[in-house]
Amino acid sequence: MSIDDIFKISGAIIASVGGSALLIAGFSTWLGKVWANRILEKDKLKYTSELEAIKSELQRESERQKVTFSLYFEGQFKLYNELWIALSELQNEVDKLWESASNENLKSFIKAVQKAKKQIRNSAILIEKTHYEKILQNLNSFENYKFGKERLIVSRNISNLASYEIDEIVRQNQQFRTEITEFTQFMLEHMRNQIKGS
Repeated sequence: MSIDDIFKISGAIIASVGGSALLIAGFSTWLGKVWANRILEKDKLKYTSELEAIKSELQRESERQKVTFSLYFEGQFKLYNELWIALSELQNEVDKLWESASNENLKSFIKAVQKAKKQIRNSAILIEKTHYEKILQNLNSFENYKFGKERLIVSRNISNLASYEIDEIVRQNQQFRTEITEFTQFMLEHMRNQIKGS
């Protein structure tokens, strides 16, 4: 065996080993990419699935809150409507009693006050706190108006009462009536705003 033959055999061995190494390296790279893509797809599918579950849960929660709000709003709308009817009837009785201070109108006014108080108590849970407090504060004006009209009715039956005393009672009643009317208008505006959602 000559040196040339040794070099040829050695070159052939190195070339075959190098070619195999190149083939193995190429195959390993390709196989690594395939596995990486499979793992990536698997993770992508997992995260997409988790994201969809979270979206679904958020949508269910959003729908639940919408339904809850809708029920609250409908209940509040109904109660505000009933409360407004009671306050409106009460305002009508105030006006009737102003026009004619009679025992019959006074009794009708007292019934309207009692009905409004009952409606306010029944509606308290869904009435906004500020509106509830404002209504309670202004019930005193209704009570004062009632007492003023009672005094006027009694005073007109007393013959020795001076006209300036009766005029003073009428003036006080006018003041209470004005407070009641202003309160009714205030509540009308605020109830409208509440219903509109502003």
